[in-house]
Amino acid sequence: PLIEVGVLALLVIGERRLFLENIYEQIANVGFPIAVATYLLVRVESKLTMLTESINKLSSSIINSK
Repeated sequence: PLIEVGVLALLVIGERRLFLENIYEQIANVGFPIAVATYLLVRVESKLTMLTESINKLSSSIINSK
């Protein structure tokens, strides 16, 4: 039983290593587009925050003017 568990553990570790190597390879292949997409998402998020604040201010102004 110990040998079987050891072999199973090695297989799991081997599969995980292959999985991680595959992930690293994919990141290396598409790293630049991921970096650009992340940069753009961060920029868009800040713009959305400012837009939300502006809409809330406009709503308050409309409500107060009634």
